[in-house]
Amino acid sequence: MRRGEVRYAEIGEGWGRRPVLIVMDGDLATALSRVTCAPVTTSLRGLPTRVALGEGEGLRERSEAVCEALATVPKADIDTVPIGWLSDSRYQELDRALARALHIQRANLLPT
Repeated sequence: MRRGEVRYAEIGEGWGRRPVLIVMDGDLATALSRVTCAPVTTSLRGLPTRVALGEGEGLRERSEAVCEALATVPKADIDTVPIGWLSDSRYQELDRALARALHIQRANLLPT
């Protein structure tokens, strides 16, 4: 599993089985038994905490990865084959949505 992949998963918590966007680092995903993902929805809201997805990422219709509702799911509940992935140029968009959802500020990341 790699960061940026779109796969189907059973994530429970009212979401059920649906596509998810893997947001966890691939090396961590390999080492751990659970993977952090952003659920994907077709209920478009255009929030800055969401990443727009669609046919280019293997989905049938316009969707959004919901970074304000991250889920950490057992690997066994995630399909083994990706249906799509983010292009390399879209990772900055994902990072910004995650930082906004988690209230991570650039000033807090700079060395002191």
